[in-house]
Amino acid sequence: MPPDELHDGQARFEEGYEVKVLTVSAPWLTQFSMNNSSGGLGFHSPIVREPGLFRSLLETHQTLSTNQVSALALDCIPLDSFQNILDRHGKPLSTETHAIGTQSLKLVRDYVMAYLDQAIRLEQLAKLCDLSPRQFHRQFKLATGMSPHAWLTRLRLEKSMALMKAGKSAVQVALQTGFYDQAHFSKAFRNVYGVSPSNIN
Repeated sequence: MPPDELHDGQARFEEGYEVKVLTVSAPWLTQFSMNNSSGGLGFHSPIVREPGLFRSLLETHQTLSTNQVSALALDCIPLDSFQNILDRHGKPLSTETHAIGTQSLKLVRDYVMAYLDQAIRLEQLAKLCDLSPRQFHRQFKLATGMSPHAWLTRLRLEKSMALMKAGKSAVQVALQTGFYDQAHFSKAFRNVYGVSPSNIN
């Protein structure tokens, strides 16, 4: 029902109802907007009516509610979701940007490959480029076309393919490439390569 209508708290159906709440603090959103534009960002309208945006936020909520999300994904997914909101409905108060160069990208890649089996956080990668996490997230996506966590997953899967071809077991590969567990690794591997890790020679 519309948020501006009164509700008596009673369920419409006997089985009751479920409420999902996704709360964003004002300081977080303010900092996020400042890191997108040096002067901050505003919105064209205080109310946004867009079913696609609702579905995107619902998917974000559901993803963050699982226990099989990587540390970097936990950092990046909210930024991806709210970046979409700002890109579609925000208005920059300044256009100043700070791009990530080729050397910085190489530094980030070298760091990730050195710690591929560990939980990698957005803040760690941002420090390598002397940026805030939100600035890094935005500039990395502009430079590569990918979110940092999607890029990390790709690197992990590329490394896992090489290890599987070298004769490593799925359990060993999952541990060495930083996946949550073997099941999580197998699912990600199958989604990208179309086959189970056990089918790799």
